[in-house]
Amino acid sequence: MSTARVLAALVAVGWVAAAAHAADEASVLRQRAELLAAEDRCDEAIRRARRARELAPGDARAALVEGRCLLRQGFYRESIAPLEKARELDPALPGVSTDLAQSHYHLDELPAASVELDRAEAQDPDDARMHLYRGLVLLRDSREAEAAAAFDRASALDPRLAEVAGLYSGRSWAAVREREKASAAFARARDADPDSEWARSAERELEALDAPYRRNKWLRLRGGIEWDDNVALRVAGSADTLNNNAFGPNSFQFSERNDVRGVWEGEAGLEFLRDPDQSLGAAVGYQGNAHMKEFHELDLQYPWISGWYDRRLSEDTWIRLQPFAGYSWLETDPYVAHAGGLIAVSHDVTDDLEAQLYGRINVNDFRVRIPPDPVLSVVTPAQFPGVADDARRRRNRDGVQYDAGTEWTYLFDSTLTTLRVGGVYNRYESEGKDWSYHGGRGTVSILQPLPFRFTLTLDGSFDYLDFDHRSSYLPANVYVFGRGPKRRDRVAVGEAELGYAITDWMTLSARYQYTDNDSNTELFDYDRHIVGGYLTFFWTD
Repeated sequence: MSTARVLAALVAVGWVAAAAHAADEASVLRQRAELLAAEDRCDEAIRRARRARELAPGDARAALVEGRCLLRQGFYRESIAPLEKARELDPALPGVSTDLAQSHYHLDELPAASVELDRAEAQDPDDARMHLYRGLVLLRDSREAEAAAAFDRASALDPRLAEVAGLYSGRSWAAVREREKASAAFARARDADPDSEWARSAERELEALDAPYRRNKWLRLRGGIEWDDNVALRVAGSADTLNNNAFGPNSFQFSERNDVRGVWEGEAGLEFLRDPDQSLGAAVGYQGNAHMKEFHELDLQYPWISGWYDRRLSEDTWIRLQPFAGYSWLETDPYVAHAGGLIAVSHDVTDDLEAQLYGRINVNDFRVRIPPDPVLSVVTPAQFPGVADDARRRRNRDGVQYDAGTEWTYLFDSTLTTLRVGGVYNRYESEGKDWSYHGGRGTVSILQPLPFRFTLTLDGSFDYLDFDHRSSYLPANVYVFGRGPKRRDRVAVGEAELGYAITDWMTLSARYQYTDNDSNTELFDYDRHIVGGYLTFFWTD
C-alpha cells in the first residue's frame, strides 16, 4: 500500500474517532442537562444543553431541554425557537405543542396558542396540561362554560393540576352561575394542598361564592347618658308646649329647662331568603329613655317593626319594598301609632358611587287627647263656648306624610371616607290645620376612619317647612280662630360623633348635637344642645 493511502486511512479513522467522541460528549452533556432540569437548576441545564446542541445539532432532546427551561423561567419569546427546533428534529416528542401553546398564551398570542393546542390534542387527547391551557384560552375569549369543562378535564387527568385547574374552573362556573359546580371546583383546589397559595385563594373565593346565599342576622344594642339643655323644646316665657299634649294643663308654668336622661335602644334582624337576585327579611327594635329630674312625662318607649324585600333589576340596580310600623308611649300613656312603607331604587353608578331614589308614606295616629288651651279654658269658656273645642280641632296632628327623595353615596378609596348627600321633598296632610305643610330637606353625612381604631361621623341637615294655614299659637298664646302668623320654620341640625372600637363588636362614643329651629311662631322658635356618651354592642353572622 502506498504511503498516501496509509495517511488517508489514518485521517479517516481519526475523523471518525473525533466525531464519535463529540457525539458521546454531546450525549453526556444532554443527559446532564436533563438531570439538572429535573432538579430545577435551569441556568446550568441551559448551558449544557446549548453546548450539546453545538456538538450535536441534530439532538432534538437537547433543544427540548433548552426550550422547556426557558419556558419555566418565563422567557416565553426565547423558548419558542428551541421548542420548534425540537419538534422539527423529532415530531414524535410528546408535549412540545403544549409547551409552544403555553409560550404563545403568555405572550398574548392567542390564535397561535389555539393552533398549537389543536396539534397537541391531535397528538394526545389526554394531555392534562393541554386541557388546562385550552381552558385559559377559552376563558380569555369569554367562553366560560367551555373553559370550565376543560379545567375539570385537566383536574381529572392529572391530580397535580387540581389546585390551579380547580381554581380557574370555580371562577368559570361561577361566571355562568353554576354555583354547585363552582363550589365543587373550589373545594378540589382547596383540598389538593391546603397550605398552598392556590388553595388559600380557592378558600377565599369559595367564601365569596357562598356570601350572596348566606342569610344575615344581626343584633345591635346601645346605651348611654345624655344632657339636654332644652328638654321641653321651648323658649323662655312660653306658656305652651310643642304640640300642647306632652304636658298637662299646667304646662304654661314651664320655661326652657335642662335635664339628664338615660337612653337605650336595640335592634335585631334576620333574613329569611337570600340569593344573588333577592333578599327577604325583617327587623324589630326598641328605643327608650328615662329623665332623671322632673320631666318624666317625656320618658319614651318606642317599639317598632320593619320588613323588606330587595330584588335585582339589572347587574347594578336594585329595588326595595319596605313596610314599617311603630307605637310609642310617653311615660305610660299612649302617644302615637304609625305605619307606612317605602319603595326605593338603588343603582351603582360606578364602583365608588351609588345613587338611590325613594318614596315613602307614613300615617300617624296620635293617641292622646289634646287638652283645652290652658289660657282659653280659664278665661273664655263662658264668653266663647266653642273656642276651646275649635282649638283642639285645629291642633290635631293626626295625618299622613309623603316623602320623595334621593341620596348619593360616594366612597373615597384613598382615605376610605364615605360621603352621603341627599335631598327630599316632604308633604304632611293633617286633620288639624295647624300641622299641614310642605317643604324640603337637604342632608350631608361624612364617615371618616381615623388612626388607632377611631371613627368620626359628621351629620348635617336643613329643613324648610312652609305651613298651609295661619297658626293658632300667638305670641301671648291667645287663640283667635287661627289669626296667628302663617307659620314658617327653618330647622338646622348639626351633629358630630367620635367613636372608638374597643373590640370588633364593642364601640365607645361621644356625641354632640345642635338644633336651631328658626320659626316665625314664638312657641316653635328655639335652639337645643345635646351632649352624650354611649356604649354600642354589635353582632352579626
